[in-house]
Amino acid sequence: MNGGYYRMCYSPDGSMTGNEFLNAIVPVDIRVIGVASACLGDGCLADERWDCYVSYFGEDISNCLVDFRAFGGGREGFFVESASSSKSAWTAAWGRDTFLFGELIPASRKRCSDVVTAEYIAPEMAIFDDFDWAPPTGMGFITDAFTAMEMPRLRRTAATDSFTLSMCYCPSYDGPVDPTNDPCDHASEFIQPIGVLYYWLLRVCHLFLQQ
Repeated sequence: MNGGYYRMCYSPDGSMTGNEFLNAIVPVDIRVIGVASACLGDGCLADERWDCYVSYFGEDISNCLVDFRAFGGGREGFFVESASSSKSAWTAAWGRDTFLFGELIPASRKRCSDVVTAEYIAPEMAIFDDFDWAPPTGMGFITDAFTAMEMPRLRRTAATDSFTLSMCYCPSYDGPVDPTNDPCDHASEFIQPIGVLYYWLLRVCHLFLQQ
């Protein structure tokens, strides 16, 4: 579900159609903490694209942002209903797409944390320069209506390929796996999928260049 405010509707006959007097709006506002985008399909938020570029061997610095800011550059169509803690992180890098007999076999998607299946994100670290989470003792970076998340800089030696990561949001959630009482400080608490981040690499090489 997207973050935001919702109304609960009640239909005695279960149809949600027909006589308007049989269908009533229950006077309850439901506040859902989380990220929302303009997409309306079921689960579509997980497929939203975030595109960044990789310059070969880090010849240029990519300013790669995940940005829900209400003012000052936030991505159009995105907003976040945040609470006391509002952070984003990412999964391990996806594998490579492959071809078999001319047919594309897409890489398996890396999914965000799920306390039901006990599957939790293991953020990709090797491709980035050393960095600290904010705060360093926790996990993730603040991402709210005032602060964009800037991805860490790629290692120069890793900037020779493209990458795909799933982006995950922690809606001020303190999960049962984390022994602390603080939200958004453990991998298991990044439970909302908010899109796929593609790092693109394009190389243009001289036809006769040997090195």
